[in-house]
Amino acid sequence: MDQTGPTTTHSLTSRRPNSTRTEWVDLFAEAGAQYFVITSKHHDGFALFDTGETSNRSSTQYGPKRDLVRELFDAAATYQPSLRRGTYFSLPEWYNPDFGPYGFDQLPAESVPGTNSWPGVPARNPYTDAIEPYTGHVPVDDFIADVMLPQMRILATDYEIDIMWCDIGAANATAVFAAEWWNATRTANRQVAINSRCGIAQAADFDTPEYATFSSAQARKWESNMGMDPYSYGYNAATPDEAYMNASTLIRTLVDVVSKNGNLLLDIGPRADGTIVQAEVDSLREAGRWITAHGAALFNTTYWFVQSEIVAGGLDVRFTQTDDAFYVLFLEKPVVENGVVRVPAPLPILEGDLVSLLAVKGGEDLAWNVSGEGGWKVLNIEVTDALLDEDKFCWVFEIKYT
Repeated sequence: MDQTGPTTTHSLTSRRPNSTRTEWVDLFAEAGAQYFVITSKHHDGFALFDTGETSNRSSTQYGPKRDLVRELFDAAATYQPSLRRGTYFSLPEWYNPDFGPYGFDQLPAESVPGTNSWPGVPARNPYTDAIEPYTGHVPVDDFIADVMLPQMRILATDYEIDIMWCDIGAANATAVFAAEWWNATRTANRQVAINSRCGIAQAADFDTPEYATFSSAQARKWESNMGMDPYSYGYNAATPDEAYMNASTLIRTLVDVVSKNGNLLLDIGPRADGTIVQAEVDSLREAGRWITAHGAALFNTTYWFVQSEIVAGGLDVRFTQTDDAFYVLFLEKPVVENGVVRVPAPLPILEGDLVSLLAVKGGEDLAWNVSGEGGWKVLNIEVTDALLDEDKFCWVFEIKYT
């Protein structure tokens, strides 16, 4: 789960005493999340953590005058300790004057007018053209050595993050940071990860397509990041409730991503007071109930290298597997014909293996047989519509190896 900074007229109902931060981590866990990523600093250079002597442009000095990252991490450690904790961290800052020597346009401005830019020059007021002060700025000799790298070290060591989720890349000190962090965490027997946006390919543990997925499984790990709001990562008061991603779409997206060797980083844009839109809360909890019940087919699984999906003949099917089991995930309710559901694929099933409809009472030890030969094999599972009606969103058949 990706949380892009604090923001309600609605307050979550929490089992915990005291505060939005405990409600957030409880919600993450209820949604079935295994980790979360909070925006510690975006391109505007305003940090939600204690940046020490590198800058005064942070929530500890302005606004709430609180260390919001620390508070959220402490709540997670206390109430949901199984959640891994990560930080989104923008390497450049749009208008920090010390970033000037490294400033750049994302695409050639001559051929792509209006391209995203990180100029490293003071912003100007769009109405008066007056230079806007860079509030909280502490002048330094070199942005990378004196701001970027020290802040990454602070997050890694003082906050003990599990995931460094950089953005933009560009000029950086990631090689130095990664070497230090990996050596330190290896000594401490901790598993950590760095995404593909920290500026050097050698440090990237996983790729990060945005609002996108792949049509087939990828041998390299990846993570799709997208918002529940289709228009914005942050809170958008103009977004109607019906436009937010619902539980069905969330589950469908998650299953598709996982079956192709990916993770899903789902963004929630809270309101300014820290509360979350009720439509998002409801969908997360509804999806979480399904995810929790069917977690065996999602977590600690890998993709099936033979084929990623069946999208033909009215079928919409994905596959995952572990060392002990194979999973067939129907994204639409299976059609029962002559008392069986058919899976036209050369699945790794042998005589004696057990087939069940996962998480459905009465769906254990279903009769099955295989027809056809080679690549034309079909697994036929005996099941009733009444049994299928006991589940929703995605129907999962588990093949347990014996």
